[in-house]
Amino acid sequence: MKVFKSFCWSLILFSIQAQSQIHSYDPVWSPDGEKIAFYSKLKGNYDIYLMNKDGSGLQQLTQHEAYDGAPSWSPDGKKIIFSSDRSGNSELYVLSVKSSKIKRLTYTDGNEHGANWSPNGKYIAFESNLDGAKDIFLMNSKGKKIQNLSKNKANDLRPSWSADGKTLYFQSKRSGNYQVYRMSMDGEEVQIIQNSSTHQTNPTIHPSGNQLLHLRYEGDNNALFLLDLQNLKAKKLNTGFNNMLLPSFAPDGKEIVFAAIKGGITNIYVMDVESGVVKQLTRFNSD
Repeated sequence: MKVFKSFCWSLILFSIQAQSQIHSYDPVWSPDGEKIAFYSKLKGNYDIYLMNKDGSGLQQLTQHEAYDGAPSWSPDGKKIIFSSDRSGNSELYVLSVKSSKIKRLTYTDGNEHGANWSPNGKYIAFESNLDGAKDIFLMNSKGKKIQNLSKNKANDLRPSWSADGKTLYFQSKRSGNYQVYRMSMDGEEVQIIQNSSTHQTNPTIHPSGNQLLHLRYEGDNNALFLLDLQNLKAKKLNTGFNNMLLPSFAPDGKEIVFAAIKGGITNIYVMDVESGVVKQLTRFNSD
């Protein structure tokens, strides 16, 4: 539990009691839309898992006593980058999906988390407290030329790329509540997307580049919203849940995968954007 609280920064809005019961997080689609990677405590430790898009064919990709979490796919679908504290502090590692070979990517004095490859595969954005505050950093795909992009005293978390790879979206507490911001990949032109009296977190861009998927909070509850980036009109998506985590789009933008808490247990679900139909992919039980 100590490791989980230290490095799972993206879940800071949830209570410690809820965190201790959650089984699975961060479901992300493979670029071909056939697989979903996520991390889970199914066997006692947090490890990276893989399953088919319908929830079948569950595979455990990492097996380590340390925390392995926050998976993200390379654009070619051959690798998964993830965070792990197996070396002491939280660093970034790359896993070959085919061979299961793991390579350490970062060697810093900070804690790295929430990494995302750029659409062209040349860069990786991630969050780190390397300079004290939790900022958005950028490096090349080999783990070199690390630079702090956001350089702010507030918490900057969960970087997500625009469809064209020119802009980074992220959540920040620099205005009081967590809000969604964007900036150019050189760290300039920082803009808030839409100011709100409630927390807005976990930004993900639709493959078309025209819509922003995010979570909005009211107290301990939240809801999924789609924001039109042209007219800034938001649409609430009725998932049937009020405590969700870390949604992401399918590569074609027609479905959304997310984790949701029910009865103290987190399972993974997929929602058809057009029809609103929600299907449960995993059926994990309590410890």
